[in-house]
Amino acid sequence: MTTIDADIAAYKRLAEEYNEAAARFDAEFNAGGTGYEAFANMAALGEKLARAADALKGRIDAAQRAL
Repeated sequence: MTTIDADIAAYKRLAEEYNEAAARFDAEFNAGGTGYEAFANMAALGEKLARAADALKGRIDAAQRAL
């Protein structure tokens, strides 16, 4: 497995965590709660996803330049 493959796998895991957090938020909010903690978790995961996407793009760009 290449570094890029590992980065893609890690990004997919983060995306799954984000989707689970979004589902928790929806469930809490629809049940009449504020969903604040779930939303805060979603925001933190969204930030991690953005950083992971930037890092992945950088690695792919570098690999393309090396070809």
